[in-house]
Amino acid sequence: MVVTAGEQASEAGIHMLRQGGNAVDAAVAASFVISVIRPQSTGIGGGGFFLLYLAKQQETIAVDFRERAPLAATADMFIRDGKAVPELSRNGPLAVAV
Repeated sequence: MVVTAGEQASEAGIHMLRQGGNAVDAAVAASFVISVIRPQSTGIGGGGFFLLYLAKQQETIAVDFRERAPLAATADMFIRDGKAVPELSRNGPLAVAV
């Protein structure tokens, strides 16, 4: 079973499982399709969180792949004249995460 916000993405995940892939393969395939059909929701450069159950080890691991601020980011990079400017964190070069 693969459930996503888009039928085509779910179908891509199911196809991956039918080809012998595992749940991670299916999730990656579905995510690539979602990046195309719902770009406002996600993207190939986006981030997220992933829970994975490893049956053989009977262990669940969490993977955090959220984007991070660039190394040169500073605490005051969105402040101008002593006031926060929210637009700077939403649009333009300062809004980019890595």
